[in-house]
Amino acid sequence: MFILSDRSNLTIGEQSVEWSYEGERLRIVPWGINVLRFQSTRGRSLDGPDWELLPPGENAFVVQETEEGLRIENGSIVCELCEAGMIRYRNQEGKLLLEEYWNDGEGRLVPLRYAREYQHVEGELFRTSVRFRPNPGEHLYGMGQYPNDCLDLKHCTLDLRQMNTHTTIPFVISSRGYGFIWNNPAVGRVDFAKNITHWEAQACERVDYLIFAEETPKVLMKRYRTLTGHGDVLPAYAAGFWQSKLRYKTKDEFLEVAREFRDRDIPVSVMVIDFFHWPKQGDFCFDEMDWPRPEEIVRELENMGIRVMVSVWPTVEPESVHYDEMNSKGYLLRAERGVQALFMMNGTLTYFDATNPRARGYVWEKIRQNYVDRGFSLFWLDQAEPEIRPYEPANTRYHLGNGLQVANVYPNHYLRTFHEGQQAAGLTDSVTLVRSGWLGCQKYNGVLWSGDVVSSFDSLRRQVKVGLSAAAAGVVWWTSDIGGFNGGDPEKEWFRELFIRWMQFAVFCPVFRNHGKRDPMGPTINGIMGSGAGNEPWSYGPQVYPVIVEQIRLRERLRPYIMECMEEASRTGLSVMRAMFFEFPVDPVCYTLEDQYMFGADLLVAPVLEAGQLDRSVYLPEGAGWIDSRTGEVLGSGWHQVAVSPEAIPVFVRGDGKRINENNYRRLFVPGA
Repeated sequence: MFILSDRSNLTIGEQSVEWSYEGERLRIVPWGINVLRFQSTRGRSLDGPDWELLPPGENAFVVQETEEGLRIENGSIVCELCEAGMIRYRNQEGKLLLEEYWNDGEGRLVPLRYAREYQHVEGELFRTSVRFRPNPGEHLYGMGQYPNDCLDLKHCTLDLRQMNTHTTIPFVISSRGYGFIWNNPAVGRVDFAKNITHWEAQACERVDYLIFAEETPKVLMKRYRTLTGHGDVLPAYAAGFWQSKLRYKTKDEFLEVAREFRDRDIPVSVMVIDFFHWPKQGDFCFDEMDWPRPEEIVRELENMGIRVMVSVWPTVEPESVHYDEMNSKGYLLRAERGVQALFMMNGTLTYFDATNPRARGYVWEKIRQNYVDRGFSLFWLDQAEPEIRPYEPANTRYHLGNGLQVANVYPNHYLRTFHEGQQAAGLTDSVTLVRSGWLGCQKYNGVLWSGDVVSSFDSLRRQVKVGLSAAAAGVVWWTSDIGGFNGGDPEKEWFRELFIRWMQFAVFCPVFRNHGKRDPMGPTINGIMGSGAGNEPWSYGPQVYPVIVEQIRLRERLRPYIMECMEEASRTGLSVMRAMFFEFPVDPVCYTLEDQYMFGADLLVAPVLEAGQLDRSVYLPEGAGWIDSRTGEVLGSGWHQVAVSPEAIPVFVRGDGKRINENNYRRLFVPGA
């Protein structure tokens, strides 16, 4: 039974419930309407950082004593604290959402307080675990970017750590009508297993999570954004075509490509200057030998209507002009023991410590002097995890703590360096491309991309699920490398087919960006990777070229629709690219669809994800007359087997769409209509 007789164990305040028993303390507080925050520890204090949470808003917090213990209610979410500290969550109608449990060693799932475990690591740090009883038939979505070929994460195990192609944003949406935030940047894992849901942090001071209940996935997403922040509306130029490759080596090469786009009358909105345009890593400036007078690039491309983005890495090598000063001031990540090197590329490197506010200010000042003052305002933040090799977070010291405790939050602080600097400099229409993120990263206006993925149809299929998972984790601005990053040769027929299919998919992604390391690669000189083969539309041969250009022009025609959806996304947090169940939450089939999705509310997209594919199945939900954008044929609800062609992927228009419908779809999808 819950122990209420000893009131010294229990404190009920106007905005909190606190309880202690056998050395453990817990606290439950409202964090805005319909949200409860749970914290517990065996350490000295329940107080700690809120990390990326915004301050709590108004609530409807009510606490009542019951025969079992306490009923703690805040709008639509109810917590029952009972049975020696066991926690159970329901919605306002009494539906069970989550319940702690403990396996007693004989296979019986007995709900006890020991569902929460604390194994001492050192000082005030514990390895913590929280276990919940599984819900049969539940679907789970979100958590960031995991290229595990799963959109529904039920029965998945996920490492909670940041790596290239692998972004941890520990927010999950349940088909049972709740959202769950694991508010802990520690390295760990989560098991959404058949027999358990198990969250674990390898080193932290306290358990900290939030749970909230809402009627639909759309409202759950809106609630998440009130907790972690809203992004701005995507600047209109950023909705167009982005051109990049690894890598344009010189100013002359870069300008030659830009002029070719102009001469061919191919629309391009952003062009990107990739890595090693600098003398040394950590110099944060152009190498004037290959990139003399870089401000001339900005002026010429702006006259063409093209914005310029430049890559910045957080790596700092000992030969950098800034290394000694940054090292002496404590602005660098350090190894806890051994050699002060965390990454190897053309020598030993470390990273600037973005979790240190003074280090952020120092780096931005160099960026301002060497880039912003010369006209550059768009930045690409590569290596944002940071990519430490070998991956030993326990041997990494951040300003905020040991790597096991805080490593996952690094990419947000890296983004924050540039977001706050851009805001202070009045660069209000800037976007920043970034390779990682954490809870709330959307409020720093970063375009998350999926990292250095392999060039293959298997990878393309996974990217559809990666993009939808990122969207379900609150990411609005998302992109991937068209064609994949590694392993593509524009002279090979198989890659030309893949490139077309990836581009057709990318047209219907929030950001439409071409990038990759194309074979054959040029020679590596002084340890620095050379330039890849061509990655421009004309690099893929005369038969493929018109198909590629038409996709770019299709994206141009869609831009007004995309920008209307982006305005909606800024208000609600709902990505333009969204899983089917967001638009059709009462249709159970939509919770199982992983290879088709909605692009805004009016377009259903069914990418072609296999080589040589001649047809594919598509599910059309009830409630809308569906128009095949390629043929004009109107199809009813249910499953359909539709033909595919090299020129286009299946896209269906809602006949009753608010922005695109049977009256206007032809001018978008039929060239010259």
